[in-house]
Amino acid sequence: IQLLDQARSSQLLLTAVTFSAAISACERAHCWEQALCLLKDMRSQDIGTDDTTILNSCVTACTQAGQKELAKLLLREGLSYQTGRRWQLFGKREQHCEDLT
Repeated sequence: IQLLDQARSSQLLLTAVTFSAAISACERAHCWEQALCLLKDMRSQDIGTDDTTILNSCVTACTQAGQKELAKLLLREGLSYQTGRRWQLFGKREQHCEDLT
């Protein structure tokens, strides 16, 4: 996250890949609030908001933190972003989705 902040300070171009790496790090560190803040930043800049990997990381981070209602909301939003495509959930993420129902 510090590197992301430094990139912003230096006015470097932030991409979906940059945000994806930061959000995945938040997921692994159980920092669900930070992951959602980064997702909000991405949306405000219209960067890769339909990226399934990023959405999956946010859903997983929320679920691991016991924020199941937020995870459900993200799932619904993710499905609406994926017009015409099946939202892909792999491995452990499938289990998190099953836990939500």
